[in-house]
Amino acid sequence: MCSPVWSTLGYRAGATPPRRLSVLRCQERDRAARLAKMAIDAGLGVERVRLTEKQGQIIAQVIAATLDDATLGLSPEQREGGRKVAARHLRSLPSVVARP
Repeated sequence: MCSPVWSTLGYRAGATPPRRLSVLRCQERDRAARLAKMAIDAGLGVERVRLTEKQGQIIAQVIAATLDDATLGLSPEQREGGRKVAARHLRSLPSVVARP
């Protein structure tokens, strides 16, 4: 049976007490906060990969534009050789793993 205070607050007999509801609400908020953090972290990880890919594309474009620049007067064979040498040197660079 509900206590008189509970009855005046509109709780029925056998209803979950307010303290328990408060605990459940706090647990739910903690779970929501953890999930939000995981989503943000995952999103930032994806963004880091996109940024790294974009940087790689920019570097490749600069190398290609430099080798193709008429002021250097390179033959098609020299330009292709330059691309291969640049690619070899880029691949030899140590990979860096970004850490949050």
